Amino acid sequence: MRTLSLLALLAAGGASDSEPFETAYRYGSVRGATEAGEVVLQPTDYVGEEPLAPGRYTFRVGVDGDALTLALEADQAPFRPSGS
Repeated sequence: MRTLSLLALLAAGGASDSEPFETAYRYGSVRGATEAGEVVLQPTDYVGEEPLAPGRYTFRVGVDGDALTLALEADQAPFRPSGS
């Protein structure tokens, strides 16, 4: 499984660059830092989880108190496989 390491400081409302993936799931592991310290969102496993359909997706990461939140949104831009 390929992982994405994003070592960037994002301000509230900020965004990172897009990254292509062969396979992605609707949730994943996220680790971050806040003024209160390190915060981690770690799934137990991916048993029974189906890969996302081809397309463009955005993961919105948030902080709620001392917990991370992760929301998946399908982007409106049409999917175009590389080489098309």
